[in-house]
Amino acid sequence: MSDEIIVVYYSNYFPKTVEMKEYLENSEHVRTLSVDNIDVSRRILKDETYKIKFVPTILSLKEDGTIQIYEKDAAFSYYENIKRINEEPDRKSTRLNSSHTVISYA
Repeated sequence: MSDEIIVVYYSNYFPKTVEMKEYLENSEHVRTLSVDNIDVSRRILKDETYKIKFVPTILSLKEDGTIQIYEKDAAFSYYENIKRINEEPDRKSTRLNSSHTVISYA
């Protein structure tokens, strides 16, 4: 994860997204954003750049300008992969190989 910035959109009304946020925010490369504030939620929904409509959503911003967007089940899968990799006793790297769609905004 060191070559990417992760942005986690979550809601305090969904315990599983809070668990995800609490686990991931321990990394210096992770930013979290609660969508519970009505003004924040409206701004996110109006934004046409990333078109975020669901919680959880994870944005993975790579150094090469590639942005991967994981929504709903894909976000949970991404999170579970990070947990699994971090819990491996002799992990060599925390980089993830993902089969999810890559959306580039570069």
